[in-house]
Amino acid sequence: MIATLSVDRLLAAAARVGVDLAKTATDGNLYLWHTPEQEVVYIGKSASDKRVADERSWRELDPSSQILSGIVTLLRVNRAELMPLLYDPDGFDASRWRALIAAHQWEGSAIDALQRDLASRALTAVEVEKLLIRIGVRYGTPLGNAWDASQWEGPIGKTPDTLAAIAVLADQGFNP
Repeated sequence: MIATLSVDRLLAAAARVGVDLAKTATDGNLYLWHTPEQEVVYIGKSASDKRVADERSWRELDPSSQILSGIVTLLRVNRAELMPLLYDPDGFDASRWRALIAAHQWEGSAIDALQRDLASRALTAVEVEKLLIRIGVRYGTPLGNAWDASQWEGPIGKTPDTLAAIAVLADQGFNP
């Protein structure tokens, strides 16, 4: 059986490291495509509703009639539904990930780099998109994303991946 990632589990993992995301009807700066069963298939970031509107229209295209981008097939095959999300950097709560580090006594160069990088700033929306993708990777679930979805060493030590590892490892219901 293939591992999947529910919308609720993804949002809970992000919240564990201080990133609260609000579901919104429009004007979100992030979004998810998910199955009717609420399993995440794609994570995106958009500065406007244009990108989301474009992707909505792509879902209606027929990939059997012409050669189209793989996102068209991903959205159609999974009967994907859109969930716009809003991230507000003013709501970022670094005390949550710091408390997890202390409670689990995690250390090392990735933790040191994270603490330096986020000593006095919040994550950007771009970094939150990467965080959400990296959470999916750290849970071992396939996503339709290509950027930031590496299974290899490249992302190790970067802020989004370190936060993703903390978020997933602190999930008491996850036992790899």
